[in-house]
Amino acid sequence: MAYQVDDMIATIKAGDGLAFANLWRVFLPPIGGVNSTDLNILCKVASIPGRQILTTERQYALNNEKVAYGYASEDITLTFYCLNDMRVRDYFENWQNLAVNQERQEAGYYKDYTFDVVIQTLKKGAINPLIRPKKLFDNPLPDAIKDLIPPIGPLDIANGNFDPGLIAPGAKYLADAVTYSTRLLNAFPTTMNSLELNNDPDGLLEVNVQLSYKRYEVVEGNIKDRLLEATGVKDKLKDAAKDVAKKAGARAVKTGLRKALFGI
Repeated sequence: MAYQVDDMIATIKAGDGLAFANLWRVFLPPIGGVNSTDLNILCKVASIPGRQILTTERQYALNNEKVAYGYASEDITLTFYCLNDMRVRDYFENWQNLAVNQERQEAGYYKDYTFDVVIQTLKKGAINPLIRPKKLFDNPLPDAIKDLIPPIGPLDIANGNFDPGLIAPGAKYLADAVTYSTRLLNAFPTTMNSLELNNDPDGLLEVNVQLSYKRYEVVEGNIKDRLLEATGVKDKLKDAAKDVAKKAGARAVKTGLRKALFGI
C-alpha cells in the first residue's frame, strides 16, 4: 500500500500515538489477604478479551447468507511470576475454593465466587501502580469467615485494608493515562495449570490461570465523566436538574394562571 510518510505521522499523532503491548495493568479482587496491587505487579501476561458473533446459515432464494443469533466470549489467560511464598497460587486456589470447596466437596453459590476483573491499557509515561493499599485495622476472624465477607467499595473489611484497586459494582478506575478499559463481569478462575519443574538453573516458576466470565464491557468516557460516574455525582446532578425544571415549570404554570385569573 502506497502512502506518504507525513500522512502516517499525522495519523499516529491524531490517534495520540502508537499503543504499546507492555503498558497495561489488571485489577483483581482481594481474596485471602492478597491485594490487587501485588497481583498487578506480578502479572506477566494478560490480554484484552475478544468476542465472536455466532451465526447460522439461512437460505434466501438461491443465496445462502449468515445471520447472527448470539455471541461467544473467549476465556482469557493470565500469567504470573511465582514467589517463594506461593501467594499467587494460594490466591487462585482460595478463589477456586469459593466455587468448589475442596474440604467439604461442595459447590458454592455463583454470586459468592464471581467477581469483576478490570484490564486497562495505558499511555507511555503512566505511573503504575497509582496508590498502594493501606492497613487500617487487624481482623481477628478466621480465614474461612474472612473469605465470605465481600469488599465495600475500596474498603476490604475482611483484611482491614483500604485498597483503591478493589473491584466494586459501578467502580471506574481513574487515570488520564488509561487509553482503553475493559471489565470482565462475573469472572472466576476455571483453570489453574500445574507448575512445571525442571533442571534449568535460571528457570522461573510461573502461575497460569484461565478466567471465564459472563461477558465483558468497555468502560468509556473521559476522566471527568468517569469521575462523576464513579462518585455518583452525575446521577445526583441529573436528579437536581430535573427537580429544578419541575419546580420552574410549576412556577410558570402558577404565574400564568394568576395573570389569567387576576391580571397580576
